[in-house]
Amino acid sequence: MSMRFGWTRPQSTPLLTDDEGVEDVSTPRADVTSDPAPSRSGPVDALRDATSRTGDPPPAPSAAVLDVWQLHERVLDTERKARRLLSGGTARREHHDAVVAEAEALNKLGFQNYDAFAAVHGAEQSGASAPFEPVTGEETVRRISVLLGELGVEPGEDPLETAKRFLASAEEPDAPPAPPIVPAVAAAPAAPAETPEVPAAAVPEAAVTEAAVTEAPDDATVIFRMKEQDATLLWNLSDGAIGIVPYGSGEEIMRHPIGSGPFKFVRAETDQEVVIERNDTYWGEKANLARVRFAVVPDATTQALELRKGSGDVAINSLTPDTVLTLSRESNLAVERAPGTRLAYLGFNLRDPILRDARVRQAIAYALDRRPMIDYLWRGQAEPARSVLPTQSWAYNSNVAAYEHDIPKANQLLDAAGYPPINGVRFHITMKTSTDENTRLMVTVMQQQLREAGIALDIRSFEFATFFSDVQHGAFQMYGLRWIGGNEDPDIFEYAFHSTKFPPNGANRSYYSNPKVDALIDKARRETDLNMRKPLYAEVQRVLAEDLPYIDLWYLDNVLVHTRRVQNLKLNPAGNYDFLRSAELVSAANPPAPSGN
Repeated sequence: MSMRFGWTRPQSTPLLTDDEGVEDVSTPRADVTSDPAPSRSGPVDALRDATSRTGDPPPAPSAAVLDVWQLHERVLDTERKARRLLSGGTARREHHDAVVAEAEALNKLGFQNYDAFAAVHGAEQSGASAPFEPVTGEETVRRISVLLGELGVEPGEDPLETAKRFLASAEEPDAPPAPPIVPAVAAAPAAPAETPEVPAAAVPEAAVTEAAVTEAPDDATVIFRMKEQDATLLWNLSDGAIGIVPYGSGEEIMRHPIGSGPFKFVRAETDQEVVIERNDTYWGEKANLARVRFAVVPDATTQALELRKGSGDVAINSLTPDTVLTLSRESNLAVERAPGTRLAYLGFNLRDPILRDARVRQAIAYALDRRPMIDYLWRGQAEPARSVLPTQSWAYNSNVAAYEHDIPKANQLLDAAGYPPINGVRFHITMKTSTDENTRLMVTVMQQQLREAGIALDIRSFEFATFFSDVQHGAFQMYGLRWIGGNEDPDIFEYAFHSTKFPPNGANRSYYSNPKVDALIDKARRETDLNMRKPLYAEVQRVLAEDLPYIDLWYLDNVLVHTRRVQNLKLNPAGNYDFLRSAELVSAANPPAPSGN
């Protein structure tokens, strides 16, 4: 028997590959640079903010600046689509002409807008003295030209002719599919995962450089002889952060992963499906399911319909609370719910001239009211958070600064930081998000709440690949993501907050740097006595709560909706796919009786 598995976006088990907790193993590190691009979260807003501090009315952004800015966002989106096409097979040939046409249109717009932008840019920049380097129209033109070249477009060639020429030369077997997005062992240590939308990028091999010698005396034994004590090694080995792959494996392991788990990889088709089957040679208890198909269903409404008609069997943590409530009334469906460790958080770019001030970040925390969002948006399916670590962690510290809703306190901090209200607005900041429905609702509520403190929050939503790439490159002021699973061990502090872990070396995307925190983390990672490590990590949490590179919002419950023919589903607090280990199908002739859900 086989089970059909519906999911909204490709999602991985944290630490089985590698952060809204899942970050993603599917994102090539080669696309990430250590020198982040200038923030594209709003030079127009930065101009407005810089001038407003002088007491003068904020100037209106020029049409040329806005046009070039929007054009550049389109270029980035088209670039990423082109990258996916260039690495794919059938999908590439099918959509190539549309991408080329968009690139051609952008090419024309780029040159049309560049002259106008250049004419006004100097005056606006000098008038505002804004401490940022905006992306120019010239850069937009350059990127478009490179894009067209990579797509095989000849200068002056008609897009349709390009598509015909491309198709004529592509009558060869499909290229191997892109690396599958599926829980699988990684060729290098993998980082904790971070958003339910995509799995996370692999961690550099520096994570295991403490091992001076690695020995394998027999097929079932491995010995690590360490250069120094590493308290995190056993955690990373036991929970999948360090994968086991055949000796000599290269890039092919990403196209056809080989692991030692209860399932094995069968095939993957980009944006369509991933198929796995039972590993009958698994060393532990064999899985009950013969085969599982992960179907990529980008629309939550469509996913709900698939569950109702039985063409999909399971969806975990991907439906809105309202949809879950509706589906719970269906006689052929059941809902499983349990407390989880998935953390939703807001991240700040500490290189931003406004957000680098801790008082501003604290004011934003005071201005937000989490309780109504938990009660009404999540229907009570979450608990407020004070730390990246979940409350179940042995290292969790609840004795840290808390930021209960307090508008007067927020106003006091913003006044002290030098941002008086002008016509009711202190400054504009931009928050980038994915197009996830729950996220969009959440940031809309936040926009209203921050307005009470005089903060104008501008929202920009992008499809996840674009959004996550911008976050990885530091092209944001604020963003929202989730940690899934990777935050269950305090080693997360090194990966997310140590000053040596700026992207692409880690997930310190806030560019947070505090020598005291670095020293505490380093000491705790070398200390093997749990009683000695706990107070070190407690102090890390106390300092982070004061410095506030993140606002920890809430821990989300795990909610799994499934057809009644699928039984014996045991939810894991991390919200991963471990329930597939025990899941089984019941006979259609003898279905379980509906319960009260």
